[in-house]
Amino acid sequence: LNDDTRMIDAKSIDYLVEYAQNSEIVVVGAKLSFPSKRIQHAGILNIQGLPTHPFYNKSEQEYGYYGSLLTPRNYLAVTAAAALVRRSTFNEVNGFDENFAHDFNDIDFCLRVRELGYRNVWTPHSHFEHVEGASIIRREANREEAELFKSRYQDLLVNDPYYSKRLKQDIRHLYEFK
Repeated sequence: LNDDTRMIDAKSIDYLVEYAQNSEIVVVGAKLSFPSKRIQHAGILNIQGLPTHPFYNKSEQEYGYYGSLLTPRNYLAVTAAAALVRRSTFNEVNGFDENFAHDFNDIDFCLRVRELGYRNVWTPHSHFEHVEGASIIRREANREEAELFKSRYQDLLVNDPYYSKRLKQDIRHLYEFK
């Protein structure tokens, strides 16, 4: 948990543990909301080669298409601001890559976990308020980290297996590569 998170539901940790008990799942991410009751995080997907947060800044009451914000689901990555990670796999992939000190560290971690054949899951039942980003808005990712991320994952970022090409493809990207 980041130091700027606050648990909304008293059972939030229990909900994370619930999915982590499955041996195929290593990282379980929580729903994060801004203090304004708007969604910050509901998983991370890749559209047109760029990682982004679906439903970013939508109301906490949003259902998502076909109830996707009401149902736990697989994602390529989740944010580490409020997530549960199996320690053995964290150690197996050598934790977070220090080359991503500002951006992409949690995404890189989740993608390396996925390369080992594990899954990353997001659950709406685990809910935290997250102040990050409410007062500081980053317009652009760190250039060196963005280039490293693109070079490391260019093949994977072309097609997100958890997001249909038939769905909206012009979602605002939080990590713009310039």
